[in-house]
Amino acid sequence: MPFTRLTAIVRARAVFCGICVVMPTFGYANSPLDDVAQVASGTDFTCVRTTGAAAQCWGRNQLGQLGDGSTAPHWVAEPVHGLASGVSLIAVGARHACALISGGTVRCWGDNSDGQLGNNSTMGSEVPVTVLGGLNNVGWITAGDAHTCAVTVTGAAYCWGKNAAGQLGNGGVNQQSTPVLVSGFGAGISTMDAGGNHTCARTSTGAMACWGANSFGQLGDGTTGINRLIPVAVSGLSSGVVSISVGNEHSCARMANNGIKCWGLNSDGQLGDGSVIERAVPVDVVNLPSTVVSISAGDAHTCAVTSANTLLCWGDNEFGQLGDQSFEPRSTPVAVADIDSGAFAVSAGGHHSCARLSGGAVSCWGDNREGALGDGHDALRRAPVQVVLSLDSSTLAAGMFNTCTVNSFVGVVNCWGDNRFGQLGLGTTLQRRWPTIVTGPRGGPVLGAYHGCALGLAGRVMCWGGNQYGQLGIGSHQAELSPVILSSLQGVVINNLSAGAAHVCALSDAGGVWCWGANGGALGDGTELERTLPVTAIGMDSHVTALASGYAHSCALKDDGAVWCWGNNSIGQLGDGSLMNRLQPVAVAGLGIAAVSITAGYGHTCALLSDGAIRCWGLNESGQLGDGSVQSSVNPVAVSGVGGSATRVAAGYAHTCATLSSGGVRCWGSNAHAQLGDGTLTDRTTPIGVQGMNAGVTSLAAGGLHTCATRSDGRVWCWGSNQWGQTGDGSAGYQSFPTSAVRSARLFADGFE
Repeated sequence: MPFTRLTAIVRARAVFCGICVVMPTFGYANSPLDDVAQVASGTDFTCVRTTGAAAQCWGRNQLGQLGDGSTAPHWVAEPVHGLASGVSLIAVGARHACALISGGTVRCWGDNSDGQLGNNSTMGSEVPVTVLGGLNNVGWITAGDAHTCAVTVTGAAYCWGKNAAGQLGNGGVNQQSTPVLVSGFGAGISTMDAGGNHTCARTSTGAMACWGANSFGQLGDGTTGINRLIPVAVSGLSSGVVSISVGNEHSCARMANNGIKCWGLNSDGQLGDGSVIERAVPVDVVNLPSTVVSISAGDAHTCAVTSANTLLCWGDNEFGQLGDQSFEPRSTPVAVADIDSGAFAVSAGGHHSCARLSGGAVSCWGDNREGALGDGHDALRRAPVQVVLSLDSSTLAAGMFNTCTVNSFVGVVNCWGDNRFGQLGLGTTLQRRWPTIVTGPRGGPVLGAYHGCALGLAGRVMCWGGNQYGQLGIGSHQAELSPVILSSLQGVVINNLSAGAAHVCALSDAGGVWCWGANGGALGDGTELERTLPVTAIGMDSHVTALASGYAHSCALKDDGAVWCWGNNSIGQLGDGSLMNRLQPVAVAGLGIAAVSITAGYGHTCALLSDGAIRCWGLNESGQLGDGSVQSSVNPVAVSGVGGSATRVAAGYAHTCATLSSGGVRCWGSNAHAQLGDGTLTDRTTPIGVQGMNAGVTSLAAGGLHTCATRSDGRVWCWGSNQWGQTGDGSAGYQSFPTSAVRSARLFADGFE
């Protein structure tokens, strides 16, 4: 492979929001990727196959080469759409990637300008497509710069894609958008590897042949500058070849005598023979300290794993890709720093390298532009760093018909579901049925009916989506498909947000509250005037610790445990004993003891009290107050069946859920869309257990018509309405039981988010 091979990954944490509530963050444990079976490094991106046969990728993504349905770069590992299982091998090219699927078919994604996806087209794809042309019973795949090859279980070789230098081996130079048979073999091929514009194969007898570009002698047939349109034998390698690896313009073979031979371009010492002289025939890599068990050739460097499970690299080191804590090129092998043992495989990419370590972890080093190393940053690394999982998340936000999460370790926001108004912040209005990265925000997302907001760097607020009522807070009614910064809040450090149907409130580090958007009292500024810029809520200038926003009302929790609400009160959602709308905050009456968190739905509000009890007030036509009745209440009523064991509470449109000290989840209220997760469509006026969620739940978010939770193993589960893909499992139709989201994470969150 030209730039291919290995890696590791990580998991999750939390915050709160939504048409809803905002709560304090909880701590989290950062988990490294620890279940990798194979790593493949491309030019500036990397993919892995997990022990569970799933595919995940990270790095540059301008042509969809990460396969997640977007073109946004990912600084951490992200699942490839539709490949959560059944993957037996991964191959990565310059700007595309492929997966061998159990059963012998191949799926590819990314750049397709030369037909390298093999689907009889030259149109790129951001999600995997099936290779056509009757290709099946495949046992091996490899990807080059812009071409792809496969070996069947019977030993026949096929290639497709770019062919200007004859790299497809079919005797011609025309590109092919479906597989063509490589000439001269028939059968007997065991493995292949594709380089920049050349390809090599190892036969079942241990011989090696190459074809395609030969500008620097990379075919190893003793010539230079003569391209070969069909395979030619590599000089001196008619037997004894155990494995092969092909770089951009050089090639290598691991021999039965435990040595390594390389040939081709050597301007950076990538052949490892102690010189920088190009070689048209194989030469020995020198100064190997012990037996080598695997090799990987990158753009202009090469790496190997020894029998002692250490790593060696040589060649170009401009970006630290040799991992020896320097930027000096090396013409002989040097040890990779900080990996004294435990390395099992290595993958040399364009200007970076990755290794699979004991336990399935992955570390990478070298060029890190656009996240190629998967550590959540873009700084190059001269020594190995661990790859992290995308959904090590601190926040789960469930909106009316969409959902968002945050990777707390690196501050990456992913959203999915309804996107008719651009409320996913992806720069388009295309619906997403699986999590997709939102560029810009770093944490704390909240979701309104058709808009979203989140925190950026340094406590700045970013919003996107519909803006009919000024809910983006940017001083206009201009809708925005991508996140924009609220410049009017510059100088104010915001640490939490809450979103109503068409308004937003923000909590500053100083404990003050700012609101904007649709009003009618929901902004708490003493007026009913719509505001396109933030205004302060009267009397809420300090001591506020959390926020919650319902459809057209807002609430604040103060540091003394008191709850204050304002806005629409036509159904008692303010909890002050009246049905009178309030243009500025009023205290909720009758809680008895201090509240520790709050949450708000369409027309009801709930508070978790310091003794573990829950009290709710407002609309109750579906039983969302949980007191065993459908009688609405202007005063707080106790939720039945949770005693003093509740640890979190989340209010959806007309349902409510809570986590208990046992780690289980109970829900109550409307169940018309299976949002209670009990396997029925029956409304419940008292809490009922969610099927399969009896223990281990660490976070919770209730949306308009769906609910999501995270478990202690880092997986995200959702249930309820899925009309817009808001459960994140890639399907359509409601889910009456919890189903695992395509991307799982450790999250902690709440709210009618």
